[in-house]
Amino acid sequence: MPYLLLLGFALVQFNGCSSNEDKILPYPIYQHKLNNDLNVVTIPFDSPGLAAFYIVVRVGSRNEVEEGVTGFAHFFEHMMFRGTDIYPREEYKKVLKMTGAGANANTSLDRTVYHMTGNVEYLEKMFEL
Repeated sequence: MPYLLLLGFALVQFNGCSSNEDKILPYPIYQHKLNNDLNVVTIPFDSPGLAAFYIVVRVGSRNEVEEGVTGFAHFFEHMMFRGTDIYPREEYKKVLKMTGAGANANTSLDRTVYHMTGNVEYLEKMFEL
């Protein structure tokens, strides 16, 4: 079954699977904290063949403290799509296209969110990217 993964975001209001009247989403919600304190939230949903994940980083434009200098949070958001040592820019684009995945991000005052959606068979490759 496909899963929607939320990484690094403490969803305090989601305390496991509670009764129907307490549910925020119509799906069960599972939380797990890794040894490195990363919170992993998985939400199974009925969408055969589709997988999505979100990485939520609790840093945004309010964390820019140098007076008169702004835009670093948004700048770093864009830098994440310029490739890595393992997947240089053109290889990143090529693999993203090959998997049929879509990737995007957004920055707000208090968080930066990276997300990717694609074929469940390429989920591991999507995490690598």
